[in-house]
Amino acid sequence: MSEQIQQIPLEKITWPSQVRDRYHENDVISTALSMKAVGQLYPILVQWGNDRWIGIDGGTRWLAAKKLGWETIAAIATDGELCEGDFVHRQLSSAVRTDFKPLEKARATVRLMELTGWNATEAAARLGMSSAGINRLLALLTLPEQIAAEVEAGTIAPSTAAEIAKISDPAKQAEVARQAAEGKLTRDAASGEVKKEKNGPAKPAKATASRAVVALGGGRSVSVSGEGLTLEKLIAWVEELLNKARKARARGLEIGTFVKLLRDEANG
Repeated sequence: MSEQIQQIPLEKITWPSQVRDRYHENDVISTALSMKAVGQLYPILVQWGNDRWIGIDGGTRWLAAKKLGWETIAAIATDGELCEGDFVHRQLSSAVRTDFKPLEKARATVRLMELTGWNATEAAARLGMSSAGINRLLALLTLPEQIAAEVEAGTIAPSTAAEIAKISDPAKQAEVARQAAEGKLTRDAASGEVKKEKNGPAKPAKATASRAVVALGGGRSVSVSGEGLTLEKLIAWVEELLNKARKARARGLEIGTFVKLLRDEANG
C-alpha cells in the first residue's frame, strides 16, 4: 500500500463510516480559524475506491476548508484497500484528535473491538494507550444517561466519571456525580467513595481497653485487660481462667498448648 500527498477537490471527497457522532460547529470554526492563520498543518487521509475519494480521517478539517471557501485540500491518498476495521482504527489513531469527545471515543473504541475482535489490551496497544486508559474509557459507556450528559458537556471530567461508574448504588452514584458537576469533588475523592462502597461501612473504633498488671511478688505478675475493667470483672475473669486451666491440667496439656487453645477459642 503506497501513500502520497496531493491536493484533492473538496467536492470529490465523501465521508462514510465516521466514528464520531457528529461534527461540532465550534470545533469546525476553531479549526477554520487556525487553518486561515497558519494553513493546513496536517493533511487529511483519503482512499480511492469506486471512482471516488473516500474520506478516512480529517472530516473537521474538510468542513473547515469548505467554510473558508477552499476548492482543494491537502490529503494523504492511499491506493490500498481498507476494511471497515481499518477505517475505524485510522480515525481513532489520528494525531489530530483534540476535538474528539470522550464518549464518542469510547463508542468508537467498542466498535473497533467488535470489528477486529481485539480485547481491551490489544486495542490499547494498537491505539497507543494503556490498558487502564482503555478500561476507564469503556467505563463511561456504563454511566446513566444523565451523568453521561454531564461528561459530554464537560462538567464532569472523564477520569472522575470513570470512578463514578464503579459505584453500584444508583442514589450514591447520582449524589457523587452531582458533587463532581458542581466542582465539589475530585477524581481522588470519587475513588475514595468507591473504596468506601467496596469495603462497607466503616467499623466503629473500639473503646480503649483498660488494663491492670497485678504484682504477686517474687517476680510474678498477672496482666489483665478488657473494656470497663473493674475489680468484680477481674475476679470473674480470673476464676474463668482458673476453671479452664484446671480442665487443661486434667487433660495433661502443657502451658503452650493451653495458651494456644485459648487464643484460638477467642479468635473463633
